Order: sequence, then C-alpha cells, then structure tokens
Amino acid sequence: MINDGAVAYRGDDDDQVGPPSIPSTLKNWTWLICEHRGLVYPATAGVAELAAFLARHVEWAASREWIVDFMEEIGALRRAAHGLAPWTVHVQELVGPCPGCDLRALIRTAGEEWIECDATVGGCGGLWSLAYYNDHVSEILKGKAIS
Repeated sequence: MINDGAVAYRGDDDDQVGPPSIPSTLKNWTWLICEHRGLVYPATAGVAELAAFLARHVEWAASREWIVDFMEEIGALRRAAHGLAPWTVHVQELVGPCPGCDLRALIRTAGEEWIECDATVGGCGGLWSLAYYNDHVSEILKGKAIS
C-alpha cells in the first residue's frame, strides 16, 4: 500500500486524443483512494460502480491536498459528457409558500428529494423534505377550506 505520494493508476488509453476518458479517470481516482485507504481496488467495476465508490469516499477525499485536482478532473468529465450529449436540469417552481420565510420561492430540482427556497430570488435558502412540504401545503389548504 502506498500512503503518501501515491500517484493515480494510468489506464490503457493514456495515448488517446480528445476529451478525457470517463472510465479511466474514474478508475484512476478510485485506485488512488484505495491505495491511500488500504482498500481493495474494484478491478471489474463499471462506470456506475466507480462513480458510486467515489461518492462514498468524497468526504474523506475532501481533506486531501489533491482534492482540487480531483474536482477539476471530475468537472472536466461532466463538461465533456455534456458536450457529447447535452442535458438540461428540470427545475420545478412550486406554488406553496416557504415554511421558513413565507415567500413563494420554492423550487424542486429533478432527481432531488429536497425542496429549496431559492435564495437567488430573495428566498431564505432553506431546505425542506418533500413530505414536509406536502404536509405544509395540506395545512394551508385546510385553513382555506370553504365551509
């Protein structure tokens, strides 16, 4: 095991020209983390498993001197992937007022489990679970029920 000064494993596509290789970049960083932490390298893991591995160890990696390089390389992968297959992130604007500041600045980003009070439009920046938001809206509607 290499503790300090470990260098990333280099795959068999080092001579490629063009955007960074997603599998090789993820393998390199996974290998480095395994070496530093004394873990077994998941040699047969695919891109999804490597990404999940890195996500599980990102808090630990954040305290390492090479975290800037890590973030730059992962950011380059995202930019390269977006260039090849552009996507947009769907943001749903919600109608209910924020439980924290009472402004109508709540948004939900696709794939996220949290409702956010959008600070870019004057909201408080609070985060609320979807269940909490639904309960909040139900209480508001109960108070406005016609009898």
